[in-house]
Amino acid sequence: MSFRSRAFNTLVKGFRANSRLAVRRLAGNYNCYRLAPSSNVCAMLFSTAADDEKKEGLSPEEAKKMASEMLFNEKDEGNEKKEEEKKVEFVPPKKEEGATEEKHEFQAETKQLLDIVTNSIYTDKEVFLRELISNASDALEKLRHEQVSGMAVNDKDLPLEIRIYTDEKNGTITIQDTGIGMTKKEMEENLGVIARSGSKAFLKKATDEGKAGDLGSSLIGHFGVGFYAAFMVADHVDVYSHSATDDTTYCWSSEGTGDYQITKSTESPRGTTIVLHLKEDQKKYALDQTVQRVIKKYSNFVNHPIRLNGKEVNTVHAIWAMDKNSITEQQYLDFYHFIGQGWDTPLFRLHFTADAPITLKALFYVGSMQTEKMGLGRMEPGVSLYSRKILIEPHSKNLLPDWMRFVYGVVDSDDIPLSLSRENMQDSLLVKRIRKILTKKFLRFLSDKSKKERDQYLTFYKEFNAFLKEGVIQDYDNRQDLASVLMFESSSKDEKELTTLDEYVSRMPADQKDIYFLNISSRDLAESSPYYEVFKKKNLEVLFLYNPVDDFVMTNVREFKGKKFVSVENASIDLSAEDKKQEEKEGEAAQTTGLNEQQAAELVSWMKTSLGEKVKDVKVTHRLVESPAIVTDSNNAGYRRMVKMMQAARGDLKGLMPLEPLVLEVNPHHPLLMKLNEVKTVKPLLAQCLTEQLYDNCLVSAGLLDDPRTMIPRLNNLLLAALGGEFKLPQEVVSIKKDEVITETPKSN
Repeated sequence: MSFRSRAFNTLVKGFRANSRLAVRRLAGNYNCYRLAPSSNVCAMLFSTAADDEKKEGLSPEEAKKMASEMLFNEKDEGNEKKEEEKKVEFVPPKKEEGATEEKHEFQAETKQLLDIVTNSIYTDKEVFLRELISNASDALEKLRHEQVSGMAVNDKDLPLEIRIYTDEKNGTITIQDTGIGMTKKEMEENLGVIARSGSKAFLKKATDEGKAGDLGSSLIGHFGVGFYAAFMVADHVDVYSHSATDDTTYCWSSEGTGDYQITKSTESPRGTTIVLHLKEDQKKYALDQTVQRVIKKYSNFVNHPIRLNGKEVNTVHAIWAMDKNSITEQQYLDFYHFIGQGWDTPLFRLHFTADAPITLKALFYVGSMQTEKMGLGRMEPGVSLYSRKILIEPHSKNLLPDWMRFVYGVVDSDDIPLSLSRENMQDSLLVKRIRKILTKKFLRFLSDKSKKERDQYLTFYKEFNAFLKEGVIQDYDNRQDLASVLMFESSSKDEKELTTLDEYVSRMPADQKDIYFLNISSRDLAESSPYYEVFKKKNLEVLFLYNPVDDFVMTNVREFKGKKFVSVENASIDLSAEDKKQEEKEGEAAQTTGLNEQQAAELVSWMKTSLGEKVKDVKVTHRLVESPAIVTDSNNAGYRRMVKMMQAARGDLKGLMPLEPLVLEVNPHHPLLMKLNEVKTVKPLLAQCLTEQLYDNCLVSAGLLDDPRTMIPRLNNLLLAALGGEFKLPQEVVSIKKDEVITETPKSN
């Protein structure tokens, strides 16, 4: 069994298959649609769905059959024989007996170019079929144009289509079109000279005559080299062509080396027939299934029917190029299933056209689920690039920013400058402009959804918010637009109810300068956090963030609509002057029950000495209401948490900014601090341990204590002292220096 099959087998075991959606989606993600319907994987898939289907006791053959139906919507041919469509036998034209064979030499430079084309330009040999189908499509478009223009043509009732025949026995593949065909002279000009594009010349002539119309958007060929890709897989090529305006059929033959021959041929239908005699190591292209796969990959959306051995294979239409009003919901859904390889119903669909700075058509889908959260690895880009309905770059990595990899769809443009091989885009600046257009359009779409279809957007956000946050961190150009579609819980809203940053800003008092947030693990902890106390008291709205990555999000966004993001854990929170005055008044009033200014100063000095290098400073604060103390960070508490996470994962802090000690801020009006001030002189060791414990409590509250188990010896001693037992100094206490405070063995307290 292959690695892919083993991985999929392991995966499915973890799923309850009463969800057909999950199974089908996973099958699509793992490309299991390429497995034979009768495979053991199918049987295994169905076995997971036994409870749902109520089909216990099925034989392996029956299981395979029903799994095949579930995954592929088709019957297993091994279990239910169906009448095969009769394969069309094709007999190509032949060189006319006794006809004079004209031999022509390729020009010296043409020989060199031919070698480059066949050996260097193309990455994948299979693109030869894309090139020949594109040429065939152009021939059909030329004929259609001439017919519309009123030109009389041979076989006028012959349908416009592309026919492909495979012959495994003789090792050949034939590509036939019923298009405009070529005269002898045109054969010499178009096939005897590399880099002369017949399509380009035809378009120029039509343009000069004012008859081009929409021909420019229909013709695919530009470079005049695509035909010669045939020699990548064939050691001999025969081209039979019957011009729409001529009664004679000619045959062009070459081995792709130094020369070619042109000979009269027996009669053939209007158009061009290309017979490739495949090399020994390329005989796979004489197999029906191989050819069908390549057609569906590259050429499924050409304007004309493609018949493979008599059966039409490009039945899915390029609906992105159609008028939106003419497309049914079922067509949209079928197309999503075709390109998305899944069986779910997409949450969103965006179908649009852009005209500047480049003309393009795009159709985007957002599925109902993403697989990264399941531990299935990083998703691949889901949008492919087409030019004139021909696949240029599947799953393009340059077309959209990486964070949009959850989007499925297509982008098609007639104006994209392509490389000679038509396998990628040439102009990197233009690519950036295209990416900008597509990204901005998608973000505006999401913004509209968040406002007009809130419930649907919330469903989307729950599933895909990680990608949006990734974009905030990585995509500088679109950071603000991405921030506008983020959603968070808020102290002013009920639990589970999300709000946007726009909505938060709209509710801000006129004198509020900052957007306040608190990153914590749950709503309960947020509302009971000492950092939130003063904001609750002053009725200031705070965003509650529950994901550690949200710290990075806020750090990268920095501000939104002129309002800075400020963590309530930050030591540098700048309250308004009015708030400060109010705090001072409250502090003066509270001095009757708290420490006075001198007592508070002496206490914080003693505590700083006791804690030593553990803290940067100890100071009095009036921002606390019910809590005795907090720790604050002069830098960023979120950065500190992320550093600790990275340290746990990597085992080191190389390349990261060193962390400064924290600041301990104490509430001089809290009973604990008042009592600590009393015992620091009469019971210094107890006061020492209380100070250490108070500091660790603050670290726990801030989510910054590495291992709470280190507190246990100290807590046990404090519990003993609280019960009247003999207090012992824990060995772990290292902050008391030998020449300070006390050195004798403590007595019972």
